[in-house]
Amino acid sequence: MNKVNTKSTITFPLTGPATQLWLPDTVVQRMIKTYPSKVSKQLIFTQQTEIHRTQAKNKAEGLKILLQAVRDVWEEPKERNMRVGIGSVTKERRKNDKRQRSSVKENRGSFKF
Repeated sequence: MNKVNTKSTITFPLTGPATQLWLPDTVVQRMIKTYPSKVSKQLIFTQQTEIHRTQAKNKAEGLKILLQAVRDVWEEPKERNMRVGIGSVTKERRKNDKRQRSSVKENRGSFKF
């Protein structure tokens, strides 16, 4: 059978003189953290695609995936303040619910004639 190699490999260096002009170091660090399996130790982002039947479409798909990866990590994630524990209103509501359930169960006692 005739086999045609349609796989496409996109390699993108995350460091270097050309990349440092437009790709900030914070974005590079987020790329490394977000896509650890796609970034090598030499800081090269590699994307292989073999979705389509032609190599040209696979190249276009690989570039689209690379562009989406850069867009995903471009904006810094928001700092979120996590609340610790529950509030006093919630605690009071839980106590009242427990009292109500307790009284319902207490009144279920055996019925006497």
